[in-house]
Amino acid sequence: RRQPAMTMSTKSLLAILILAAPSLAIPQWGGKASTELFQRVDGDHVQIALEIDIEEGWHLYHDDLGNPDAIGQPTVIEFEAEGLDFSKARFPEPHKLDQPGLDTWIYGHEGTIVVYAAARGNTTAKVTAKLSGLTCEDLGTCVLYDEEVASAGTGDDRLFVSFPADLYEAIGSDGGAEGGAADGASEGPSGGSATGAATASIDYTS
Repeated sequence: RRQPAMTMSTKSLLAILILAAPSLAIPQWGGKASTELFQRVDGDHVQIALEIDIEEGWHLYHDDLGNPDAIGQPTVIEFEAEGLDFSKARFPEPHKLDQPGLDTWIYGHEGTIVVYAAARGNTTAKVTAKLSGLTCEDLGTCVLYDEEVASAGTGDDRLFVSFPADLYEAIGSDGGAEGGAADGASEGPSGGSATGAATASIDYTS
């Protein structure tokens, strides 16, 4: 049986519930995505590659949802390292995903993606990153993604073949940061394992 169409007030309430979920749900370890961080030195710069593996059947939202009517949570990445200034993280081109039942779409990612960033300064510093966002199934169940990772070394060559060198010019500019943290971080991550993930269920289907 087809469910009644959602009103804008209902959609707004669902969005509030998603964002409030961390304080309401029992934590789960790991979430529906996992990340490894790798770094390489290039002269006086540091190249950073985050390989994010999203579980099959789930998607992680882009750093820009792309549609004001979409319901989701942008993925935020914060970097920290002693004596390094960072660029903003650069995501690959997102997919345009339908949100059935909401009559709208949203930008997201599936499978395995690589996110890049650049830094300048203390090239011997070990980079850490904190990621937060939302992973969802096509059927509507969503899990808040929250993970802290530390550098796992230089990584495989394939991760850096397509490194966007123009990120060097964006270091310390709007969206990046100076003095150790990027993307609005107030306190940097301290570990390399996932933190809690909370669940919320949204019925996108009819």
